[in-house]
Amino acid sequence: MLPSINGIKDFIWSLQTAPKIKIFLWKAVSGALPVADNLISRGMAVDSRCQVCGLEGESINHALFTCTLARQYWAISNFPRPHSGFSTSSIYSNIFYVLKAREIPSIPSSISRAGPWIIWNIWKNRNSHFFDNSTSSAPTFHANLYEEVNHWFLIKALEKSEKAIDLERKKKLIFGWKPLPPLSFKCDIGYAWSRQKKESGASWVLRNDSGQVLLHGRRSFSGITSRLDASLQSWLWTTESLKTLHYDSIIFVSDNRDIVAAVSDPSAWPSLKFYSQMIRLNLHDFLDWKVQFMNRRDIKGASLIADSVIKEYRFQSYIASGPPLWLRHIFRTA
Repeated sequence: MLPSINGIKDFIWSLQTAPKIKIFLWKAVSGALPVADNLISRGMAVDSRCQVCGLEGESINHALFTCTLARQYWAISNFPRPHSGFSTSSIYSNIFYVLKAREIPSIPSSISRAGPWIIWNIWKNRNSHFFDNSTSSAPTFHANLYEEVNHWFLIKALEKSEKAIDLERKKKLIFGWKPLPPLSFKCDIGYAWSRQKKESGASWVLRNDSGQVLLHGRRSFSGITSRLDASLQSWLWTTESLKTLHYDSIIFVSDNRDIVAAVSDPSAWPSLKFYSQMIRLNLHDFLDWKVQFMNRRDIKGASLIADSVIKEYRFQSYIASGPPLWLRHIFRTA
């Protein structure tokens, strides 16, 4: 008889991880993932072998912990395995070990907190191999994994630390208007567009009044049919991101002269009314804002981040503190 898994299920819902990963882990311990063993037990005629390593029989435990691909990803992730290695038969003990790793003092928190994401990304790569015959290389798996984990925890930390600012904004609404603070933040907005692929890259770089890079972000969009639409998506995503992060007084800088002019004086640019209205609708949520045009060379860092989506296929969307490591030389001289 199998042991009760209710304790593990309850623990999963209390994890610090993305909701989609909680649901996935719940399905994993409930035996509800479509691996070969489960499909055959339901009467489906499928190949009983693991499609990655060729082993006869593919259980959930095998796919996530003991398959050659899973073992490779666990190794590159630097996540310590149990002394005797992962169990070859018990999905419950393996997942329980990974989830409880945050309570092991000898494991750095930056690694132990990544456990749920490691399991999730192993499953995604298993599916990519099954359906598209492609998987991430070990270095790419490692880089994307920790980028995703650090992004999630950064957002959660910012949300927590900004609660006091949000409370102060509510006080202003309740007790009346107070003079606006000076515009102490500057945000460079970058964008790139591929006419052939109908894809665009969006980026932003937030600096304080001394020029220090506080945050930067990158995102990709598909189905973008014009350069103007690419610029619009970058503006909308930037303003939505910074509003979510509770930055209220910002100078927004772009190398799209037409967009800046239309936002500054919509009546003078009737042909761009749709674009100016969409952007100004987002800007109205800020306590104070200003838009400014600068040449592309003057916001080179933001432009290169956006270009990386199109030219280097960096489709992973994220928000991170400081400048990107690969462009530190640019921001040091900016």
